[in-house]
Amino acid sequence: MNWGIADFKDFLEVLSFIATIVGGIAIVLAARDYSVSRKQMHLSVLESCIMRFRENFSGLNPQSSIEQITAYINLVNEELFYFEHQYLPKEVAEDWIDLMIDIIPIYDTKGNVINEGHCFQSIIDHKILEKYVFRRVKRIFTISSPPSPENIKKIYGELASEIDAVARASLVEDLILNFTFPRR
Repeated sequence: MNWGIADFKDFLEVLSFIATIVGGIAIVLAARDYSVSRKQMHLSVLESCIMRFRENFSGLNPQSSIEQITAYINLVNEELFYFEHQYLPKEVAEDWIDLMIDIIPIYDTKGNVINEGHCFQSIIDHKILEKYVFRRVKRIFTISSPPSPENIKKIYGELASEIDAVARASLVEDLILNFTFPRR
């Protein structure tokens, strides 16, 4: 058995083998760097949204100005964009939408508000979600199979001293089903 490079053909085979190994390592490193970069971007988006909410909307209430409520809806619209494009994990979407349903009206497909009295009435009165720029918010907060009035009462804690967490989680999941996730 003869080892080594005997001619130019052997040299090219060795060179090809080395290039294949280097290429494979480069692909593995690129994939790892992409994954790390994507996680860093997700964290950055998450931190930005949390910071803006704390700075601008931590005291948001039904008597807040229309300008402040509209600015909040704008932040919600951005957050929904991040969820829909998977810049934020589903668990974050679930937590944040669970908070949003106490502010944002939820519609059935006929345009009726199903959580009236449990959302900010001024959003309905001023037709904020009818603005073209907020069509994503309106689409996601419109569900085809709304909970029964009794379940709405459970979701918002009207029938007991506690909110029905299972019913509430089910509503949040129904809203998440409205995301149109892009193909990757």
